[in-house]
Amino acid sequence: MEKRLQSLEKKILVDAGETPAVVYEMKKQVDLFREKLESVEHLSWLGFYKDLSEGTHKPSPFYHKRTLHKTKEECEHVREKFMQMSSLEVSEEVRQYLKTPTFDNWQWEDAEIMVLLQVMYTDLDLTVTFNIEPEVLQRFLFEVYRRYNNIPFHNFKHCFCVTQMMYGLIWLTDLRSKMDSMDLLIMLSSAVCHDLDHTGYNNAYQVQPPELETQTNKQT
Repeated sequence: MEKRLQSLEKKILVDAGETPAVVYEMKKQVDLFREKLESVEHLSWLGFYKDLSEGTHKPSPFYHKRTLHKTKEECEHVREKFMQMSSLEVSEEVRQYLKTPTFDNWQWEDAEIMVLLQVMYTDLDLTVTFNIEPEVLQRFLFEVYRRYNNIPFHNFKHCFCVTQMMYGLIWLTDLRSKMDSMDLLIMLSSAVCHDLDHTGYNNAYQVQPPELETQTNKQT
């Protein structure tokens, strides 16, 4: 859009000899749009930003009744459920569906997600190739689950969404015949771990000066 505006401005300058006011107004709108994209405020357009100010609006309990880190009881409950399920055979229908980019990521609970992640390592033959014992893989997946925080987006469900898409693309593009097993192990494990211990803040918040961070914390 900015390039088109520059081209239009040059054409008008050639034809009219000066820049009309409407062009300056368009440039102003483009600059405002750029500033908005570079700030966190634009998230409100996309439905990702929650107004937590006091008033008639009541914030979601998610932000106030859950701690950032998972509780010991929460983790233990999921771990026990995962261990009970980990030895069960996942149906061939689910295994094949898991290999597709259209897999429905949203219907699975945390313990079930860990089982599906275990299937990914198994069906890519990574457990055999690298002699990964089932107990070791299960401990690894549980520790990954434990270290994803209770935040709205970059949580364990997001971890699974990203990993499942990576897994689906590996099968869709037949990367097993194009890359060695170590590369596949790195790709899958990187997807699994890519947002470990994410605090929920975006880059704009993380890089702001300390005085602005103090003001932001006072407002939240």
